[in-house]
Amino acid sequence: MTLPFDGTTVLIGQASLFDIAGSEVVTYELARHFSRNGASVLVVVFGASDEWRARLTELPRVDMMRYDDPELSARIADERPDLAWIHHGVIPEALLRDPGDTRFVFHHMSAYQFQEFPHSPIVEAALASAIVFPAPESRDAHLASGLYEGVEPSLLTVLGNPAPDDFARVAPDGPARLRRILLVSNHPPQELQEALDQLSARGVEVVRFGGSPTDPAPKRLVTPADIHGVDAVVSIGKTVQYSLVAGVPAFVYDHFGGPGWLTPEAFDAARETNFSGRGFSSREAGELADELVEGFDAAADAATALRERYGDEFLLSSAVARIMEAPAVQHQSIDQRELAAAVLRSELMNGLVNAVEARTLSVKDLTTRVGLLEAQKAELEQTLGSRDAEIAHIRSTPGFEAARKVFDTASRAKRRITRS
Repeated sequence: MTLPFDGTTVLIGQASLFDIAGSEVVTYELARHFSRNGASVLVVVFGASDEWRARLTELPRVDMMRYDDPELSARIADERPDLAWIHHGVIPEALLRDPGDTRFVFHHMSAYQFQEFPHSPIVEAALASAIVFPAPESRDAHLASGLYEGVEPSLLTVLGNPAPDDFARVAPDGPARLRRILLVSNHPPQELQEALDQLSARGVEVVRFGGSPTDPAPKRLVTPADIHGVDAVVSIGKTVQYSLVAGVPAFVYDHFGGPGWLTPEAFDAARETNFSGRGFSSREAGELADELVEGFDAAADAATALRERYGDEFLLSSAVARIMEAPAVQHQSIDQRELAAAVLRSELMNGLVNAVEARTLSVKDLTTRVGLLEAQKAELEQTLGSRDAEIAHIRSTPGFEAARKVFDTASRAKRRITRS
């Protein structure tokens, strides 16, 4: 297969699309990349939210189907994938039983989450032209599991966690000054939040994405404009690579701790663990605040040097090209019992995701109903309040008391007449 992907068909397997994190973002960025380069893209999922379906299908030549859609097999027969990029072992049964000339890339995005390990190692070994990981740490953890015995070692490679090409720019604009910081985190530790509060008190604007139970903030896709519009980024993982290709200083720190400002000296160790912060120390809030302020000038110079040295390597186009330039591997035959077992495992996972999806929808429905009832209650309380005010006004009107006495006298007289 050549680059770009004009006229080709790409299938991306993904267990679920509900959250805005991790593999969901990777799937979206891959679909957009292949689409922009001329491919027709089919994303196959066990389950997905309406928001993700809309986000994906608004891309040109991108469609999404559920794994259990009865039309999926016919779709694959009509549009045989040239490339199958597989997350979480999600391979449609029709493609699994008849892989044809499809090139398979298996993408495992974590060394710690069980769903990121191969569900069917024999199938993966038989079909893979490449097995890719975000960092050396994750590749080594997968190798240590023993699940890749018999796999050609050269097929296991580090893809990185690359940034879409939109994040790259020639050079930052203007002189470097620490005026605006972007925090991207779903789990910012207390000391980091306190450090950023201290910077806010010093006049530095802090923009927060991701949120936490104690610090709610917007949760959405990070855009190039978000990265290009700040002087520094505080985050871990993929957002660090967004910053790297943009030449924006990155402060690598979160719930695992971290090296702080990303410098050439800390780069190799930070990269080894996918810029997660693992392997580095945690610090007190005051120490972090001082690091952020006092180390910024050197970090800005380092960001320029790192972008020049590594910027192209961490672009999505370069990373995909490295994988696709390697020759495709001819598929090996798979025992029918293993095929049947792989299908059953996928059906089990599909059922589990569907159950979670149903529960999520039920909770969402109940939450909506409670919200409507609370709104109705508030409206009734407002109406009753206005009625109470109207009654109080009438009672304060001159002559009300005299009219009430006349009414009471007439009522008593009526009761006497009725009794007689």
